[in-house]
Parts: sequence; C-alpha cells; structure tokens
Amino acid sequence: MSVTKLVSEAQQKRIEIPATYETVTRTEKVVDENMEWPQVMCEVNMTRDNVRALQQALADKGYYKSRIDGIIGSITLNAARAYAVANSLPVGSNYIPMEVASKLGLDI
Repeated sequence: MSVTKLVSEAQQKRIEIPATYETVTRTEKVVDENMEWPQVMCEVNMTRDNVRALQQALADKGYYKSRIDGIIGSITLNAARAYAVANSLPVGSNYIPMEVASKLGLDI
C-alpha cells in the first residue's frame, strides 16, 4: 500500500523579471493632404519683355535693385519672393506665382 504524506508546506517564490524596452514608431496624421497646382510664370509667358516688365514693376515698388535686363535670375526671384511675402501672396522658391504678377498690375 502507498501513502502520500506532506513533507513541506506550500511555498511562494518570486523571481524578478527585468523590464524590457523597445522603440516603437508611430504615424500620426496632422493635416489632410492637399496637392495644389499653382499658376506660375513659365517658358510660355516668361518672355524677355514680360520679365523686363516684371523687373520694372518690382523696381518701382522698391524690391528690385539691379539692371533691368529681361533675364530671370536669383535677384529677380528674390525680389519677387520678398514682394510676395510682404503682400501675403503665394511664395515660390524657384518660380514666380501668377498672383505676384497680377498684384503688380502685369497682364501676362
């Protein structure tokens, strides 16, 4: 015959498990996407005469301080950008929005 007999009382043992960390990347939508196609001065309407008119109009407003040569360069782009910022118009880094030309009174 076999008999089961209590040898020791039940015990609890605690084992410390170290914390683990990992980097989690989270994507958060900030604003709705919005793709715009602004009208800009381009090769079709950026003739030498139109560029001269633009440079003269910017010079008349005090933004263009160089020779009026009909060539779009960094000075013309910077002057147009400064005028746009001062008048709360769309700003382009390497282009001139048509709103700038319109506000200057140019019919391009």
